[in-house]
Amino acid sequence: MTFYKELDNKIRFIVIYQDVTKKASRIQKILNIALSTIYDWIRKIEDNVDIFQVQDGRGKKQEILNSQKQKVIKTVEKNPNAASLRRIGAKHNMSKDSAHRVLKENDMIFTSTQKEYHTFTEEEKENRVTFCKSMLKRKGQPIDETFYSDEMGINIKDAHKSKVWTRKGNKKIKAEKPEETVKLNCWGAISSKGATSLHIYKENLNSDLYEEIIFDHKKEIQFD
Repeated sequence: MTFYKELDNKIRFIVIYQDVTKKASRIQKILNIALSTIYDWIRKIEDNVDIFQVQDGRGKKQEILNSQKQKVIKTVEKNPNAASLRRIGAKHNMSKDSAHRVLKENDMIFTSTQKEYHTFTEEEKENRVTFCKSMLKRKGQPIDETFYSDEMGINIKDAHKSKVWTRKGNKKIKAEKPEETVKLNCWGAISSKGATSLHIYKENLNSDLYEEIIFDHKKEIQFD
């Protein structure tokens, strides 16, 4: 979509929002302005507020009612992982700076989330010990007869919280990653001969696809 530069951004926003898309991230890419501004305009339009009207006292510290402050605190305590300053501000009709001030005034801190690590079972531990003993017995020869492959997925929206707002002294908040939406898969392998080229695919890896990948890279992983 092409716009004339002399058009007011608010007019361009209204056209895009009403006739093209309601996704803030998409509008932000088209207009190339702050995402926080886009969310503010969306909130105003949905509340039937004229976005062309400049509020009195613009630039001054925003006055926040006690009722608003309590709602901000409840929002954070209910779902810390989703409580970014931008979202809080858009939800409770205040700037992100005001939201930050409210949280600080109520003894909230921005702290790291608790990391969860995989705990190996006894069977997994025994399998690793057995493998290591076998390698030592054969003096590492299996390494020259083996290739090691792995695959990974790159998510376009691989965003997750590493820090959240919570009260001082509270336990660490556990953070969950969002559901995967758009994903690009990669496969690669290494051996004593070196590394294979990278194989990129969209489908989920299954036995049939894995056989196709191995066949495509057969020359790269074939041993003499």
